[in-house]
Amino acid sequence: MKSKLSSNLIIRLNDDLKRDIARIQDESGCSISEVVRQCLVSFVDYYKENKCIVLPVTCVPVRELRKKSKL
Repeated sequence: MKSKLSSNLIIRLNDDLKRDIARIQDESGCSISEVVRQCLVSFVDYYKENKCIVLPVTCVPVRELRKKSKL
């Protein structure tokens, strides 16, 4: 059976995680939808390269990525 995907995603979160995510959204100004989208893009890229779903998670500030891209 082929997987059926839509552009909507429903996920269950406990209250503590919801509070933490809301705080991150307020502090960063980045929507949770965008954070989830970026995480999924990273996941797909990682899977394509490694054929593995165990992710080494690293958070890198954008300014650090910009420095590395100038090297």
